[in-house]
Amino acid sequence: MSLSQLISRAQSGDMPTRFELSIALIKGKGIKKDADRGMAMIHQLIDENYEPAMELYEELEDHKKIRTIKATI
Repeated sequence: MSLSQLISRAQSGDMPTRFELSIALIKGKGIKKDADRGMAMIHQLIDENYEPAMELYEELEDHKKIRTIKATI
């Protein structure tokens, strides 16, 4: 799927495409990196109870906790 198609489908409200676009923004994959915007999209998807976004956020939080614990050891 091209970037313009991805953006068009995301704008139409397609949740999986919005999730895919948010990841692309966070990583800067095929689009200018904008992690803040990507995370804002993830939070919107979480507010809409989109399970993959909720799972990703939990993984990120767990990773952050592990880094904090390792830093204190």
